[in-house]
Amino acid sequence: MKILFEIEPLENTRKTGIATYIDNLCRALLEFQGEHSFTLWGPDITQDPFPDIHNKQFLGNGLLTRATLEELWKYTPFSKISNTYDCYHLPFPAFPAPCSSKKTCTVSTIYDLAFAYFPESITEAISYRYLSRTIPLQAEHSDAVITISQSAKEDIVNILGIPAERVVVSYPGCDITAPTDDELHRKDHPAVLELKLPDRYLLCLGTWEPRKNLPTLFRAIKLLHKRLVKENIFLCMSGMKGWKYNDAESLIEELGIGDRINVLGYVKREWLPLLYARAEIFVYPSMYEGFGMPVVEAMACGTPVITTNVSSLPEAGGDAALLVDPKSVDELASAINKLLDSQNLRDGMIHRGFQHSAKFSWEQSAREHMAIYEKLGSSNS
Repeated sequence: MKILFEIEPLENTRKTGIATYIDNLCRALLEFQGEHSFTLWGPDITQDPFPDIHNKQFLGNGLLTRATLEELWKYTPFSKISNTYDCYHLPFPAFPAPCSSKKTCTVSTIYDLAFAYFPESITEAISYRYLSRTIPLQAEHSDAVITISQSAKEDIVNILGIPAERVVVSYPGCDITAPTDDELHRKDHPAVLELKLPDRYLLCLGTWEPRKNLPTLFRAIKLLHKRLVKENIFLCMSGMKGWKYNDAESLIEELGIGDRINVLGYVKREWLPLLYARAEIFVYPSMYEGFGMPVVEAMACGTPVITTNVSSLPEAGGDAALLVDPKSVDELASAINKLLDSQNLRDGMIHRGFQHSAKFSWEQSAREHMAIYEKLGSSNS
């Protein structure tokens, strides 16, 4: 099969979320492609993002932006896809290129329906309108929809009305591993020095936006403030500032907990294993996620995890995380206390966390994707 895989999000050098997913999945697909051939397509991208991998083609010139192409597609058939490729995979929210031939099957990846549950979390009104139009159309016009959790599949079926047999769950892999003991205890590690990491800290990672539920976390820190001061424990916040981040910053000031909060901002991906591993606890209080990969990443680094009992997070946490009601400040504070108090609880969670995180493999995900392409290809032949 000839497969066209669109990689537009890799244009951004700061890889987070979807871009990290696409980067890892591409590498795994190219490693396990077998007799199939891949063309990686990035209309806005001028340089091949995988120059070290030679068993593929790269199609991109940076002359036509994807936005321009979407306008052109309204008037011009995209015959290059229709006539040249057997399968076209669009792994991010965008209008799929129109295929004028039944020869080409279309696959889309839809990660979550956050726009439906939390429209206020979409940064701008224009972005909400784009996502609320694009994702349903993308799902409707795809021969198969791949998603990253059973929870997300249920949303796609129930909210978008896509038949369950057309929606396939393929869990993402975990590419992060625990640092060595030498790395972990290096006081002069660049990450420790540049981020000014304290000796003891709780860690929360993610964009500062409403659905990440930071007010519940900050109010829990307020309840624990005396203990955290006494034991010199901080809360380190890693992630870029999103919509309404000013509200979260104002709440920190209002609660009087600024002395316990270290705002790290964006952290290089190569520093994340150390950041996770040095943390006493990883806290992920999100209200909604397509999967919640940081939960698995923290476990892979030997850090006990507290997350919520909603959306896909019980799938991400498995039997290795403490699950709390995302609306309960008391539950979250109690869970943090328990993990700070009990070494036995911590040890058990760390052990189960290593076992659970090992289940998430990019090799397995690539094989599942190839099976979907092959099934669609055989039905079109």
